[in-house]
This record gives sequence, structure tokens and C-alpha cells, in this order.
Amino acid sequence: MKEMYRESPSMMELVVREHNIQKAIKKVKKNKGAPGIDGMKVSEIQGHFAQYFPEIKQKLLEGTYKPQAVKKVEIPKANGEKACAWYTCRKRQSDTTSN
Repeated sequence: MKEMYRESPSMMELVVREHNIQKAIKKVKKNKGAPGIDGMKVSEIQGHFAQYFPEIKQKLLEGTYKPQAVKKVEIPKANGEKACAWYTCRKRQSDTTSN
């Protein structure tokens, strides 16, 4: 039984394929949104991934990737406040890729 191995790619290997990453980046850019705790604007995500993707990919495949903190904001509403969480662009892209 130990000699058996998987010939098909793992889910994470599929997630980190370049066309999936580009598709997710496109979706995050389309959804827009405010910067997260890292201050990165959605317009900056393409350049960020061009520079850091090899490192991010390796961490995702190894299972050592740690998402950044979430920016929590209270938004005033007529009947009080609503708690909102603003994720970093990198986190939004990672979540979008795996969906």
C-alpha cells in the first residue's frame, strides 16, 4: 500500500496554476474593494503577484502559507454599527482561486 502514489495533481496544484491565478486576479480587480490591513490597492495586485508569486506558490504547495491579518471596521448604520472585515488583496485572490 505504501508504494501507491497519486498520478493526478492535488487540489492545491490545480489552484496554483497560472491560468487560475490570473482568473482570480481578474475577478478581484472586477470586484474592486478597499485596501486591507497591508494598504495594497486592487490596482496593485497584478504587479504584486508578478513579483511574489513563486514564493507564494511554494508556500501554498508546502502548506506553510499564512494569510495576513484582517482589517476590521465598524460602519455606521441608522440602527447602530455594522462590523465589516476587509481582507488583503492577496487573501481575496487566494480565496477566489480556491473557489
